[in-house]
Amino acid sequence: MIRFQPDSLLQAFTRFFDMAAPDANIYVEIAAPDIRFAAIALLAIAALAALVLRRRLGPGLQPTLALLLVLFGSTAIWLYTTGNGRYFMPLIVCAGPLAVALICLLPLTRGFKATLAVLLVAGQAFVLAQQPPWDSWTLLHWDKAPYFALNLGPEETEAPPTTYASMSFISYSLIAPQFPANARWINLPANGGTARDEAWITAFLRDAAATGPLKVLAPSLPWATQADGQPTPAIIDAFNKLIGNRNLKIQGACRHIVSPGLVRIADRERRKDEKASSQPPLGFWSCPVVYEIRPSEQVRQATPPEAVERAFQKLGELCPRFFPGAEHSILHLPEGWTRHYAASETRVYVMDNGEVWYKFWRSFNPVFVGRMDAVLTGKIEVDCSKVRGSDGAWNTGSR
Repeated sequence: MIRFQPDSLLQAFTRFFDMAAPDANIYVEIAAPDIRFAAIALLAIAALAALVLRRRLGPGLQPTLALLLVLFGSTAIWLYTTGNGRYFMPLIVCAGPLAVALICLLPLTRGFKATLAVLLVAGQAFVLAQQPPWDSWTLLHWDKAPYFALNLGPEETEAPPTTYASMSFISYSLIAPQFPANARWINLPANGGTARDEAWITAFLRDAAATGPLKVLAPSLPWATQADGQPTPAIIDAFNKLIGNRNLKIQGACRHIVSPGLVRIADRERRKDEKASSQPPLGFWSCPVVYEIRPSEQVRQATPPEAVERAFQKLGELCPRFFPGAEHSILHLPEGWTRHYAASETRVYVMDNGEVWYKFWRSFNPVFVGRMDAVLTGKIEVDCSKVRGSDGAWNTGSR
């Protein structure tokens, strides 16, 4: 993904200052403002100016300079590859000591240095207090055993070796170890891979259906759970549409597996004045499926017309960074077609009425490109630098 990579050299050079902004998706997904890197940049300039003016610097010049060079060199590699803070963590840990070391280098009185260090710590504490990152991704603190409770029955614990295909972009891998050790797992939403990946998934599902029970596993929805725990017919139909591109179809009764772990998460997210209970209890639906090759007419319906394919290709030629041609995630909408570009987190829409749109995932509205015939004939140009708009801290676009 390129969500954290800068679009220009200017954005790369201002990344340290962008990291101080109280916004999410700058260098990590959550809002985690960090003023230390901006301080390092300014302090390094001050130390360099003092060195040019032949002022005597404090002790520790060589190790501080070495760590500073490592930081700048690593930053260039980091921004070029991902810009994701999770891969920059060693330098994030070193940022505080490096900033203090640069303060100690400056030709200032000891009291002034101490004051700068205290102000730096206070400033960092202030921005974190204003936008605390703690528990941003925490669904629940697992302070009680089991870590993710799941009420499995003999249908799971005494079943023959079963393959479970999860139906969620969150794979819920925490529940897998609670099933028998001979169970096998695959996550169905994972798509858009290479032809070799797709062939492997198809072969895996076909063999799993032929050799033993194959079931899809999906989180239950209270409003769609019937009295006996079964999903409503509309949900079954929706599931079949989701797994149909894998030639799977639900056949047989689903089983509702209650999950106290999911219930605790739901209860935690309720308002204080709401009753802390989930009725019917949250859990997972486990539904048996069969492998059935779809009729040829259904396959044709999932393949966009040639003109739509050429429209996707043309946008890929105009902005290959955001609309790479290798993406395969195409979806047929009621009024057109869309292709999802996972690497750049954008979507292109080619509508049946001939309109072409694109949307960056953090943009509120899609952007109109033009008519499909104008796109195909080269009459439309796309400013690739504006695909992400002014998205970013201080309007630098670095987000």
